[in-house]
Amino acid sequence: MQSCPRDGITHGVSLVALIACLQAMAQDSGNGGEREPLEEVIVTGSHIQGAQITESLPVTSLSRDDLNAVGATTVEDLVAALPQAGGQPFNGESQGPNSARGDVAGANLRGLGSGNTLVLINGRRSVLHPTTQQENGVPVQLANLNAIPAAAIQRLEVLRDGAGALYGADATAGVLNHVLYTDFDGAWVNVRYGASDGTELDETNVDFRIGRSFNAGATNISFFGGYLNRNDMLANDRPYSASDDRRDLGQGPFRGDSQLRNTSGGTPWGGFNLPNPVTVGGTVTSRVHVQPCGADSIATIDVSAGLCLGSGSVGDALRANEAPLKVMTPESERFNLMATINHQFDSGNEFFGEATYYEASSFASRGGSSVLSSAPIVIGADNPFNPFGSGAGRLPGLDPAEVPLTGLELVTSTYRVFDAGNRTIDVDSDVYRIMAGVRGDAGDWAWEIAGLYSEANTTDTEGNRTSSSALQAALLSSDVATAYNAFNGGDVNNTALGDTTLNTNVADSLRIDVVRDSTATLALADLSVSNPALLRLFGDDVGAAFGAEWRREESEDDRDPRIDGTIGFTNANGDVTSDVVNSSPTPDYTASRQVFSAYGELAIPFVSESDNIPFVQSLDVQLAGRYEDFSDIQKQVFKPRVAIGWRLNDTFMLRGSYTEGFRAPNLEQVNATEIRRVQENLTDIQACIDQGTIVAVADFTNCSITSDVEDIRGGSSSLDPEDKETLSVGFVLSLFRDTVTFTADYWDLEQVDLVGLISAREQMDLDAALREQGLSGNPNVIRDPVTGQAVQVQNQFLNLAGRQIKGVDYSLILDVPANGAGSFQFKLDVATLIEYEQTSSPVAQVLGTAGIPAASGGTLMKRNDNPYTRAAARVRWTSPGMGNWGASLFARYVGSVLDTSVTATVDGSTQFMPIDEYTQVNLSGDYTFSGNGVLDNTTIRVGVNNIADEAPPLADETFGYADNLHTNRQRYWFVQLSKSFD
Repeated sequence: MQSCPRDGITHGVSLVALIACLQAMAQDSGNGGEREPLEEVIVTGSHIQGAQITESLPVTSLSRDDLNAVGATTVEDLVAALPQAGGQPFNGESQGPNSARGDVAGANLRGLGSGNTLVLINGRRSVLHPTTQQENGVPVQLANLNAIPAAAIQRLEVLRDGAGALYGADATAGVLNHVLYTDFDGAWVNVRYGASDGTELDETNVDFRIGRSFNAGATNISFFGGYLNRNDMLANDRPYSASDDRRDLGQGPFRGDSQLRNTSGGTPWGGFNLPNPVTVGGTVTSRVHVQPCGADSIATIDVSAGLCLGSGSVGDALRANEAPLKVMTPESERFNLMATINHQFDSGNEFFGEATYYEASSFASRGGSSVLSSAPIVIGADNPFNPFGSGAGRLPGLDPAEVPLTGLELVTSTYRVFDAGNRTIDVDSDVYRIMAGVRGDAGDWAWEIAGLYSEANTTDTEGNRTSSSALQAALLSSDVATAYNAFNGGDVNNTALGDTTLNTNVADSLRIDVVRDSTATLALADLSVSNPALLRLFGDDVGAAFGAEWRREESEDDRDPRIDGTIGFTNANGDVTSDVVNSSPTPDYTASRQVFSAYGELAIPFVSESDNIPFVQSLDVQLAGRYEDFSDIQKQVFKPRVAIGWRLNDTFMLRGSYTEGFRAPNLEQVNATEIRRVQENLTDIQACIDQGTIVAVADFTNCSITSDVEDIRGGSSSLDPEDKETLSVGFVLSLFRDTVTFTADYWDLEQVDLVGLISAREQMDLDAALREQGLSGNPNVIRDPVTGQAVQVQNQFLNLAGRQIKGVDYSLILDVPANGAGSFQFKLDVATLIEYEQTSSPVAQVLGTAGIPAASGGTLMKRNDNPYTRAAARVRWTSPGMGNWGASLFARYVGSVLDTSVTATVDGSTQFMPIDEYTQVNLSGDYTFSGNGVLDNTTIRVGVNNIADEAPPLADETFGYADNLHTNRQRYWFVQLSKSFD
């Protein structure tokens, strides 16, 4: 008979089940040497197989039943339901040109920000999504959860106390480990259809698993796959997103607040600046706009069309309301395919491999582009439609002394171009991943060596954009056949929406596609060894694990030539900017890094049950440390971890851990070339002092001078990792033979050296504060030598402030075994925040001393995506004795937060607009057929998510709700059919 081998482990996170080992021995003795593959049991939080400390770690495990109870079809939905999950800024509904658009979803545990959660697949890291997006002015990058095939996931394990010492960078907030099926034998297929009430959004999902063991059980090949097809949801389908003007939706002091008016001054009615004041219809004006004729008109442009000129900027009725033209949730199609192979050699060693492919496309649309105020465009004096020009469109009665017969050039910075059509957003993404390795035993040591390569690609094509140079040429043309008419207004019957007066003669010449290609790769090789009995201490075995990992990460962002500076446009200010209307220039960037790491871990059982010590049934300690060396930032770090599990008896256990971690700055934060953005209408305190409108910095509220400032941002190789310390203390209470389990864990997390950016406004404020102290000012602020106003700010990503976050996690599990009424399982998870404090940066401290408010510092509790309380509860009932019926009830609660972008003064104090608490309840029922017929092992499930049709609370966001916290699906019906085959 063979001895029981120490089966290999995935990269430091698996444990061979003893029962599987005994079964393999029995098979070996009873079937002439045939062996069955051993089933792996993944335990996130330790590299040592069999380590008792894993029972003491704060790990949340979500099974397939949890996925069904949530009413989810994707990992994204399951993660969003976690109470420990913060807001999810990467969610597929962002539509800005610099956002990570398309079929992308990320994790943000504890609300620390995207990129602080490490995503693993069977213990190994995932390639990062190739497209970054900014959070608080800093580019962040994360793994795309949608690239992981949901059909292959056996369960999701969440290590909540951070794991930098175990798994390395990106594990600041915790770890999501997707535990996949191994050695799957049989077949399973699942088809689901669901639809959102009151919208055109519906979804079709098909998932499958198929696997077979052969070679007397020594070899297994399995395939997993999924297909998703989703129709889009229009912004017009929901009252909170149907209009950009949400003033009527505000409550209390916020009702009617202009901060909820998000319509745009960029409108087809246009706003045009004259080079000098002109008398029109008895009114002296230097700025005019087109409008439907009315009492306040100053001149008529077209009697038949009812078009006139008005003085000044456009009013509310003419501001563009883009919402009815937008797709809120993109149309999406997704394919996932995965293959696994496991082969056990006669020597006892095992080969294992995985191959994964993901492909997705999405489509959305929005209104036309508006000219940036930082990139104004000229209307030529010879343009035949110019009402102040020399052509046929010239207004009668103009004073030649004010408007010469040769005409005047006009400048526009607010015109919205609909002639190229509504903008379209097509995003195609793919990811492939290949992993292979060998594991086995060498004496008492289990070893494993493996390597993987993964690549992610995204092509973002925004169609129907407008070329600035083509638009400028058409506006300068004197030929009526090729000239652009910017004075024909929009739609007189619906002044806020669209444009019915298109320049079809030049539309084709204006229209361009803007393409962004992004790529990220990950190459990784690792070696790990583990021994559950390295030595004897206090009469018990001490386990140990050691390992090393090398990885290479690459990232490339290839912008369109009209964006990256290859094709430029010289605007009316004489500045060279991008050749795309409404887009700032952004250069390409490419970067790579190599990271070498090594770790060690000890599992020390100081006390075991056989020692018969009162009140100490067991006392287990985990000691771990990890060293990492980053090539691009030339930093080396070492981080330790200590965890303790003290079991008093079968009922009660105390547990705790102290972990140090880090988050390395991502590739773009380190390597990004200069990114130029124009920040508009920034109050210029120093200019006000220089021009005598105020005397001192403290009078800044009376400063009326604003500047449009070019904000130049760039990466820095001198960035340090963001250091983190986490203390966690809790207990586990098990009653009635483990039918009732209650846990509570207090955690205290402190981060320092957070990578951030000093805003252009604060840089300018700092300049004024330093000058008032008699210093030379802020060298990062460049001022015009004539006017003294700020024109440019030199910025760089820096290690700035820190923060401290405290909270308590609670969990209650009731598992009632089968009886006459069936079996019940109840799960309740609650995450509460006690403190979320951000320390002030050095700049903010200087500004505070000068009496100028700064953005950083103070409590972030309840702000934007940090509610006091989040909770999720699940009830599952099954009754095999009553015809295989089952039912699931799931409830999700998100506490209220504050929207810091909308304020009101109440009783002399400033208040933020509340985003109300939100509760969603899902219900489903299922029946499983049994017998020998064609329906054997077939389950039909019917359910409704959000049975109360609860709408997300109002927020000052693009679509009127906080899409990082809430969902727009509301009541959602689905039917699901699944079948298992032997």
